[in-house]
Amino acid sequence: MTQPELHTEHPLVSVCMICYNQEQYITEAVNSMLAQTYSPLEIIVSDDCSTDRTWDILQQIKDDYKGPHELIIHRNEKNLRIIRNLCTAFHLAHGELVVKADGDDVSMPNRVQKTVEHWLSTNKEAWCLCSAYQKINVKGDFLGHQPVPFTGLDTRSIRDICYGYGYFYLGAASAYRRDVIEQFPTAEYERACDDSVFTIRCAMLGKLYVIADELIKYRVGCGETTKHSNYRKTIAKGITYCAVSQQQLLLDVETIKERLPHNDYRQFRESLESFH
Repeated sequence: MTQPELHTEHPLVSVCMICYNQEQYITEAVNSMLAQTYSPLEIIVSDDCSTDRTWDILQQIKDDYKGPHELIIHRNEKNLRIIRNLCTAFHLAHGELVVKADGDDVSMPNRVQKTVEHWLSTNKEAWCLCSAYQKINVKGDFLGHQPVPFTGLDTRSIRDICYGYGYFYLGAASAYRRDVIEQFPTAEYERACDDSVFTIRCAMLGKLYVIADELIKYRVGCGETTKHSNYRKTIAKGITYCAVSQQQLLLDVETIKERLPHNDYRQFRESLESFH
């Protein structure tokens, strides 16, 4: 694939990393962001009222860091769950583009740089960009590659995007235009899944974009939806996230109904109502 031309413009980019009880992984996750080659960059880490040592570790990293990026740490007074915590981090961000990160994953040093290059190649018209990634286990051992089936602008139908047919945008490997939060300022359903909610919000507002480069190491077997210690509980969580995400998105499409072409509104509404 021919790499997009790097524009000379360097917009401010924000990383929004969310974490909860990830004392085993948070140092590596944050350090991978502090090692990013792109500038200007602000890194916001929002801890969801962890009960382990995660917050103490973040405070130490903040005290010790002397590098070029701005590091901001925030702790919620109570546990808000994933999507509300992500919205909290978004509201603290100042960048035009927000790179989403989780407290147990590892970003490649060029993740932000590559994402910005591709975003600028769309003249900032892409509202969501997602990359290929590597999978690692709880110990950090390599498990395999997760390539993408196509690259560039997503030309699938609204229904296929809503259902994830052919490709599903992984939130941990995604970046979003920051102004998506201004169009959808609240999260009514705290157990909604950020992956589908933010992706489809961006599809309602504009274009989606897929990057072939592997830009993160995605850890499986320890997170909220990939933990293997209790299979039945994990499956039940997945079903719950699916159901409440549907409810959140049905609210969202009504929020911007007047901005959507009638046919697009109808397709989003019908797709979401029939979503299982």
